Amino acid sequence: MSCLVLTRGEAAVGAWGMSVRRFARARASDSAPASSRKFGSTRSTSAATASGLPELLQPARPRVYDQLVPGRVVLLHGTSSSGKTTVARAVQALSDEPWLRLGIDVFWSAIDERWMEHGQRAPEGFLWREDALIVPGSVGERLAAGMRAAIAACARCGNDLLVDDVFLSPQWLDGWRDQLADLESLLVGVFAPLPVLEERVRIRGNRITGEARAQVDAIHAGIEYGVTIDTASQSPEECARVILAALDR
Repeated sequence: MSCLVLTRGEAAVGAWGMSVRRFARARASDSAPASSRKFGSTRSTSAATASGLPELLQPARPRVYDQLVPGRVVLLHGTSSSGKTTVARAVQALSDEPWLRLGIDVFWSAIDERWMEHGQRAPEGFLWREDALIVPGSVGERLAAGMRAAIAACARCGNDLLVDDVFLSPQWLDGWRDQLADLESLLVGVFAPLPVLEERVRIRGNRITGEARAQVDAIHAGIEYGVTIDTASQSPEECARVILAALDR
């Protein structure tokens, strides 16, 4: 199933953007002749009864919008326990638009634990080394590539997404750039001092000791962010307002 995609330049943007998008979808469906409503429109009575079956017995057709404006992707990048998920929730709470929150934990938890951390097949998935570095194998790389493609596809169908990730290699950022090339996106660097990160890891109790330390210097090197936030000195709401303001520029 494909989506007819309009660029954001072809639709109203800003505070009225979501309302205009909904209105445009409704008008496109209501005003189009029955023969042109390829997706999601109901059959006319004559078309429904042409086969000799009552209208209610006609096969159901998939219902999607006739016209879609691509969604935006906010990509939050930071170490383990840097506060990416908390900030994403704050953006959802402060925004008047229905942001979806997806990311690394959702996709990594979708695979059996044998392919994770120190599991029997972790070298194929995501192996946690003794120095707390995470090393993706062939299965892990496929999962990460699938995550990027799935999120981009979801955005192309009109959804705004808040996504968190940890770039385990520079190629992961390149993969994101390729997938989001035709979409409006914002890359957010999520920072916090190492002592704060390690204290959060200790309190959470579900992260490997040393994971934040292993990532803190390496993952941000050489990356130019659209905006950066410091979750130690800024509240989640303050971070969320920085992100929302950057989207409005």
